[in-house]
Amino acid sequence: MQTGRLCVVLGLSAALAGCGSCGDKKGPLSGEVRAVDGGAELAVGDVTLTLPPDDVAAVGKAVTSDPRGGRVAFDVGAGDARVVHVIGKGAFLGARVKAPVEWSRVPETATALGELFELAGPRCRAGDACEASPRRAQLVEAVKGEMKERGVVTLLVSGAHVFAPEWDATFGALAAPQAEEVRAALAATLEPGKPYGGVARAAMLLPLTEAPHAGKLAARIADLSGVDAPASTPLREARAVGALLRALAKVDAKAAGPLACRVLGQKPLEPPKVSGGEVDLAPRAMLVEAALLAVAKAGAKCEHVAALVSDPCAPALRCAKGKPLTGHETSDQTEPLCTKDELAPAVEAELARPAKDVLLQSSASPPDAWAFAALVAAGAVPEAITLAHDRRRYALTQPKSPECDLSLGEGTPCHCDEATLRDQACRQGGEHLHVAFCKFTADDKKKTLTGVVAASPP
Repeated sequence: MQTGRLCVVLGLSAALAGCGSCGDKKGPLSGEVRAVDGGAELAVGDVTLTLPPDDVAAVGKAVTSDPRGGRVAFDVGAGDARVVHVIGKGAFLGARVKAPVEWSRVPETATALGELFELAGPRCRAGDACEASPRRAQLVEAVKGEMKERGVVTLLVSGAHVFAPEWDATFGALAAPQAEEVRAALAATLEPGKPYGGVARAAMLLPLTEAPHAGKLAARIADLSGVDAPASTPLREARAVGALLRALAKVDAKAAGPLACRVLGQKPLEPPKVSGGEVDLAPRAMLVEAALLAVAKAGAKCEHVAALVSDPCAPALRCAKGKPLTGHETSDQTEPLCTKDELAPAVEAELARPAKDVLLQSSASPPDAWAFAALVAAGAVPEAITLAHDRRRYALTQPKSPECDLSLGEGTPCHCDEATLRDQACRQGGEHLHVAFCKFTADDKKKTLTGVVAASPP
């Protein structure tokens, strides 16, 4: 299993150790890998398992068995072997290990349940639209039948990093004592240095703003974000760290603000260095969003914030009727920049969202709005932003007609869309401005926008 994955905690492995039916313990199993319909399947007794395409190379090769029973393995080439666990009347893919298999070093079925749950269906991370998997459902039923309640609790704890619908359905069906066992086990992920695979689940299921969890937030955030570690230390569980930061901002804003600023200094928007495959930037963007909210709530000054206002003329920086614009309103671009009193309720409302809602959203909003809220709260809005918005609201003088068009000829006085002129006065800067079929002049001393004439597109 991958380092950091949550396995069996709080004595759950000890409870399962006495389970006499945790896989077939009657003796070694025999099996074969055979070709079928262009693929391959493993037959173990009267149990068959369709193998993934990567394991087709195992066709015709020997199947070895764990002398203690319950597991088999077959060579898949490149020095690797695939382990398969037999639970009840089902066989389930396990990890790849080095061949030949040293069974004493392969996790027992009870310890590998989280891994089996992950491998039984599509990869399901927080925020993914994950489809149900019949194989995962079959695994859950097999564990229920063979390992009883202890096994189900262990599967949920060790498979907590898999955001599959089967996890939610299985947890929802637990009796209250077993559900509490799962929560108690996941609470360990809030401890610095502990395995972190289930920390996102812990953030969803535990009252983070209440004791004793609230007192652990700052240390765990620092631990997972790597702010106190060497520069090469990777950022772990970015979505979950964002949820923890939001919770800390609610219970201890003075601690959350400076810590969030340090997290921003880790450059969480930079993609991780990976070889092959797509890079998922959403978790890092969600962490940045949480950090900016924490800085804004604290009113802390942070040198990393201003650069995150990538669009200084974004609608979200302006307020109307006491609230930030969403960008969907009809606007003539004359709204003023938002004030601290207008932004504070928006920050509070965002922080009040349930952790589950935040963790399961597919992406974060652009950072501009919350970065600006943080700058306003700290009284540190750059002059370049305030000047740009001052220009947007300069007195505008232009003819009522005709509408600017190439047919008028270059330099002919004409009328251009007011919102467009004001937006470009904010965005372009300088004295002589040009947008679409219009040219115009901005005078920063007189605070005017004048001289609208027809022009060829820039």
